[in-house]
Amino acid sequence: MFQKDLELLIDKLRYDGFSQEESLKLVYFFKAWEILSKDRRIDNEKFKFRNSIEVLDIRELKEIFQKLSDKIYLFKTFNNYIKIDKLSEKSLILIIEFISKKRNFLKFYDVLVNILGKYGGHYMISHQIAEFGVKLLNTNCFQLYAPFSNSFNIAYYTNKKVFAESHTDELTIEIIKILDNINIEFHRTDILEKPSFVQNNKLQVFDCTVAFPPMGVKTKSFLFINDSYNRFKIYQGKGSLDVAQFEHILAQTRRKAVVLMPTGFTFRGGVEEKFRKYLIDNNWLEAIIQLPANLLIGTGIETTFFVINKDKNHDNIYFMNLKDKQFINKKGRQLILNNIDKIIEMYKEKRELENIASVVSNFEVMENNYSFSVNRYIFSKKDLKIKKILDEYPSKKLQDIATIRKSQLIEDEKEGITAYEISPSDFKAFGFTLESGKVKKINQQYKKYETYKLLPNDILISTKGTVGKVALIGEIVEPMIASQAIHIIRLDSNYTVEPKFLYMFLKSNIGQTLIKRLSTGTIMPQITTKEIRELKIPIPSIEQQQKIIKKFKDEIRLYKEIEQLQEKIDDINNNFLGDLGNE
Repeated sequence: MFQKDLELLIDKLRYDGFSQEESLKLVYFFKAWEILSKDRRIDNEKFKFRNSIEVLDIRELKEIFQKLSDKIYLFKTFNNYIKIDKLSEKSLILIIEFISKKRNFLKFYDVLVNILGKYGGHYMISHQIAEFGVKLLNTNCFQLYAPFSNSFNIAYYTNKKVFAESHTDELTIEIIKILDNINIEFHRTDILEKPSFVQNNKLQVFDCTVAFPPMGVKTKSFLFINDSYNRFKIYQGKGSLDVAQFEHILAQTRRKAVVLMPTGFTFRGGVEEKFRKYLIDNNWLEAIIQLPANLLIGTGIETTFFVINKDKNHDNIYFMNLKDKQFINKKGRQLILNNIDKIIEMYKEKRELENIASVVSNFEVMENNYSFSVNRYIFSKKDLKIKKILDEYPSKKLQDIATIRKSQLIEDEKEGITAYEISPSDFKAFGFTLESGKVKKINQQYKKYETYKLLPNDILISTKGTVGKVALIGEIVEPMIASQAIHIIRLDSNYTVEPKFLYMFLKSNIGQTLIKRLSTGTIMPQITTKEIRELKIPIPSIEQQQKIIKKFKDEIRLYKEIEQLQEKIDDINNNFLGDLGNE
């Protein structure tokens, strides 16, 4: 009932020109003023809430707020953020009536989440994620650092003082401090450009950090050049600011940090891969905990907790995958985690569970090119069985026996040579793939076509969207190219692996399981070229490969028999009543 009435009120306030967010802060500011008056933190009777509002004069209120701003920071931040002149007398009466009727206000952060988050466009951290982040520290921290927007709500889940800094406006923090009685020191700043917790021209270092940095923010190259605090060991002024933000956190953390990052940060190449290597080289990574999508408010992005421990005294990393159904409940369109305390108990014990969690050595992560993707380290019984089978054969990385290219876009120029573009939907379920439905004309892009044209015995694998479909190109009558969703595998001329064997391996249950493990992303699954190149291929003897090639022919025969049987079934259905007339 409270939220419904509040929404009706802020809807009326918009007629004075206040945004939804401003209206929320306006109402809660007046409530904070009332509390300060009752708690005797305002000593001048004339300036107390009940005495002042009796005047109902906006100009006099503005003067009161101006005088109070010299002593009480709430009023100073209010004057900086809200233009009280816009408030009509009618709206002021509505706010006062609302405060008089409502004894129990919802927590201000909850209201921001419930109302602003409901209408989208606001990326916010739920209380559950904040609580989870604090509990993952699993240690006694004397100081808690909370950099970046929305990290400040960890203050609800600790009795330690929280030192926070971000772009969040100070009015929000002041209201929360007064209404929810949390212990927080907050500075509004651009953290990367001008960190605020500095002593003697050096960054202040805190015991522990819990941070929820903004994701995918565009880079600021001058940070790398002008940083006087020597924070950036890996960030080189290119790409997004994800690495720079993480390095800032490391620079101000003495012991442990829990950092929420987009799941792509666990496997992407470039500077992010270098940063992952940096964590392993320093032996600071304690755990990777992947969360399901739709846990955050205002975005469906998948996220992962990085647990950093600078006091780590072993060479293992704990991987957890919380995407399993047993950990998830649905609340409207948003997901919530089941029983965080149970998850924390598993984490503390570093318990290994099939398909859920495993302990992995730093060396194994190094062998996987510093990928932190949970798919690489958490196995089912089926996965372990496959691994045992593959261990019986020598193996090579695909890049050691073939050239791998990601197909590129070739535009239709409407004139020139005709080429057929093959897509995953054209892949045949058996035998050679010989046809495609899309035709393009190529003229100015002929050189590009020469680079990416298909040849007989090329093996195609779909690596974007529909991941894992495989095709073997047969005799080419007309020029053929592949769509952008495809990687082309061309075995070396002196190959020790037959094309038909590799094709059969990749489309087998074993091959498909390995390929799916390389897949990342939920909305648009994909596999990188690097992952394809690193894929290990078993190399049986030529005699053993010939047995598989025989199965290639057997499969063609069986599929043709199925097609013939299907024709007979179709004939029965098509002539269901027609046959009766011939009796």
